[in-house]
Amino acid sequence: MQLPILITSRDKTLRAMQEILLEGLKEIDRICRKHGIEYSLSGGTCLGQVRHGGFIPWDDDIDVDMMAGEFEKFMAIAPKELDSSRFFLYTRESEPNHYRSSARLGILGTRLSLGNWGGVGREINFFVDIFRWNYLPDDEKERQKLTARLFLIRSIQHFKEVHRYPLLLEPKHRLFVKTMSKVLSGRFLERAEERLLNSVKGPTGWLIDNTIIKGDFGGFPSDGVEEVKDVQFEGYTFMGKKDPHNYLCALYGPHYGEWLPPAKRISHHTWSVFDLGDYAAKYGVSENYKEFMTRDFTPGKLRQMKKVSDMMVQKVFDICEKHGLHCTLADITETTVNQSIPGLSELWLRPATVMMLREDYEKFGKICQEEFGKQFFYQTHETEPGYCYDYARVRLNFTRNRDRRIRSEIERNLNMGFFIKVIPLDNYVKEADTDKKLKNLRFWRRSLWLKWWTTDASIFLNRSFKDKLRLIGLSTYSMDDVIEKVNKCAQIYNDRESDSCFDSTYQLDGKVFKKEKIMGNSVLSVKRSNIKAETIDDILDSVRKRFVSCQLTYYDEPDYQLSILRYDEKADRLLTVEEILEMS
Repeated sequence: MQLPILITSRDKTLRAMQEILLEGLKEIDRICRKHGIEYSLSGGTCLGQVRHGGFIPWDDDIDVDMMAGEFEKFMAIAPKELDSSRFFLYTRESEPNHYRSSARLGILGTRLSLGNWGGVGREINFFVDIFRWNYLPDDEKERQKLTARLFLIRSIQHFKEVHRYPLLLEPKHRLFVKTMSKVLSGRFLERAEERLLNSVKGPTGWLIDNTIIKGDFGGFPSDGVEEVKDVQFEGYTFMGKKDPHNYLCALYGPHYGEWLPPAKRISHHTWSVFDLGDYAAKYGVSENYKEFMTRDFTPGKLRQMKKVSDMMVQKVFDICEKHGLHCTLADITETTVNQSIPGLSELWLRPATVMMLREDYEKFGKICQEEFGKQFFYQTHETEPGYCYDYARVRLNFTRNRDRRIRSEIERNLNMGFFIKVIPLDNYVKEADTDKKLKNLRFWRRSLWLKWWTTDASIFLNRSFKDKLRLIGLSTYSMDDVIEKVNKCAQIYNDRESDSCFDSTYQLDGKVFKKEKIMGNSVLSVKRSNIKAETIDDILDSVRKRFVSCQLTYYDEPDYQLSILRYDEKADRLLTVEEILEMS
């Protein structure tokens, strides 16, 4: 790692984690060299060795792999050889909930958990992943068939372990995977996997490792992977692939030697538990390192989110003022929140909501993206396929905000950055049949939500009988048809004169406002009562129930940022946010 970028507290904590992981890698190397076992650096660790001579500067794990025979030797010897006062080998035999066929060398005295392990309360040590290579058929069709079967078995194992579907699992297979995870034992799945892996006698021109994240469909070319050589990694000698080029091309593409752009220099892990234990004192990290190394919400994080949200709202107000449009910020006050909580007004409780009359809302949508430039993205179902809310969101580029209500397969296809809402207000006229018309609007809004969120058979089966009937009736409607119905119902009175307007999106519970209060580019208090909070801990819990995590990257407090996000390797200096936006 480049020393000039070890600047912030987060940089130093990440480096401490890498140093701890190196201890695990050294232990694997010691055992393997003593007993003549070959292994090699794998995945991002292999890429880091080739491209950086050590860790990828923003990486937070180590992977190694071994050919099947070497793996079996290591698994037989390591439990007796490793230093049990410092390390623990996670396997199917040593850990009841370890269903995967790969192994992990845990570093004792540390604690770690991934966000997607939270549902089963899993927590382990910092670890080095140890993967196994097996041969695949040379025939392409046979290879595809075998890897598809392996991936399905591994998906069931994964679901048994963490109660989550792998990202690459197709929706049509989810009900099967979920059902089989309850029916089949871990031992049965292990035997089925072994039969498939041992069905091909090598050597052949293709290999598969026993991860399931990528799916490994088609496997990897074996050339250069089977043989190992000594390589330098972080100034130490370890074993690496004799020729990793084909492997890295298959894994990362032909341009693997190029640095990722700044916005993508971020770990794919979102830790929910991160504890260095006694290593914190050894490496001199800051006392609050857990706050910025985990996805958890803290008062400090909520304060920073509020500052960033206010900045985004001000940008919307500035654009409206420049173009003669009117907007109002809904200052949502929770009647069940203890207003005497110190610093309550400085905390982010939910996405800010800016209200506009429908006419101004539509004008704003036509001009805002040019005004926003590359910093923001105006998200509607017109600007982003797959987005089906009946209001817009202003999203901050290069950030991530994970909403628990958004299913992962939907989230992957959307810009999920930190956002504020921009909602239209439509004319409101109180008539004898107004309640009936609004009931019709709610029907179509619910229909839109159901159609968008019901992505596979298992979700359909979990719906209520009433919702199932509605979805069957909606089968002849496209998503655009339903959106059109929602908009038509929302704007039912827009051709009538009225001094009142209402929240047709129901983001503010369908509240009715006098138009004169919306016309002043100001702040309007809106009462709601859906947060029960008497203490700061209650507020944190309410945010956690709705949002999984928020990553502000460039917009974090300076000491919470990774300097590598802004590092220009060619100029050997840190870029400003403005320069990064210009490059993007």
